[in-house]
Amino acid sequence: MMTRVVMLEDYLDYAKQIPSVQALAARTDLHIHTTKASSEAETVARTREADIVVTIRDRVIYTESLLAQLGHLKLLSVCGARLSHIDLDAATRHGVLICAPSAAEQGGHTKAATAEQTWNLIMGLMKDTVMNDRAMREGRWQTQPSRGLVGKTLGLLGLGAIGQQVAQIANAMRMRVIAWSPNLTPERAQAHGAECISFEQIFTDSDIVSLHAPMLPENRDMVGEAELSLMPQHAFFDQYCPSRAGA
Repeated sequence: MMTRVVMLEDYLDYAKQIPSVQALAARTDLHIHTTKASSEAETVARTREADIVVTIRDRVIYTESLLAQLGHLKLLSVCGARLSHIDLDAATRHGVLICAPSAAEQGGHTKAATAEQTWNLIMGLMKDTVMNDRAMREGRWQTQPSRGLVGKTLGLLGLGAIGQQVAQIANAMRMRVIAWSPNLTPERAQAHGAECISFEQIFTDSDIVSLHAPMLPENRDMVGEAELSLMPQHAFFDQYCPSRAGA
């Protein structure tokens, strides 16, 4: 009997074009799902007979309850270096080997892509790109003057590998960059062209706030109504983070 491999959430229906996936399909009983399961029961239905599960996005939370229902599962291959969405003790008890890239193996491409998309969103907001595109298609011209970036303040919640790249571009735009994270020091912030300030000041002082924190339990509900109410009326809140479990 061929090894049954289930690939989850190939949301762009792209995996089948990749040579390594084509080679895998030739040697295994490969099943690819392009939509997110709506419940744990649907995830079980898709993967109950799988010997190997490969994820495209780490949005399934592998709990004791879920792993206990996957009696054939021997290998779980995930795309991110963080394993906060997997009960590792339960995986060990059920004999499931977890395969994940190290942070170094992921390289800078994913982080660069996230920083680029962050700036795509910022520029779209500041320049009303979507609204003006729609206006042009309707035979109208600009709906309002666009906003410039020079001299504006960008507040970063998180100055890790992605936040640093976002800050670098902001510096090139001649913006003021302010940043906060629980362990950020003034020296480390300065090394990346940013000022280390308080959590509250990020919201009160920024024209744009950009969130770059992984979806971990300690970060859940980091930003809520109280924080958003501190922002000036003209300010924008921008969030583009690598998907995590449950996102």
